[in-house]
Amino acid sequence: MSNLQLIKNLSNKQHSNLSESFFHCSNIEKLQKSMVSRVLKLSNKRISYQSESHLLNIMFFVFREYPHVLNINQLNEIVLDITVPMILEGVSQHIQFLNDKNNIYTPIDRASSTTIKGENAVVFKQF
Repeated sequence: MSNLQLIKNLSNKQHSNLSESFFHCSNIEKLQKSMVSRVLKLSNKRISYQSESHLLNIMFFVFREYPHVLNINQLNEIVLDITVPMILEGVSQHIQFLNDKNNIYTPIDRASSTTIKGENAVVFKQF
């Protein structure tokens, strides 16, 4: 099933030239390349293409929530404004994970008692 047919089934709307262009494979490829280049520019980290199903989900959300936008470039910008910060956060978390993974943590010492209860030993007195 094509992306456009999937979106058409989900949205119960007739597809237009805008939806056809927006959900076309070439536009998805363009978005993927834009995400890779923006993440590289902002974080100096190279990433691979993101999950197409997740990208389609975000694209569908944008297409549904911004019906007044009639320009594919504006829709693409909204998608990128949503996805790039999410990707940057994921990259940051992955880097932190790699740093944490290489450090050996030492457990903290047991807490010391702050009461005197139990310090006085009971001495057995013989008869």
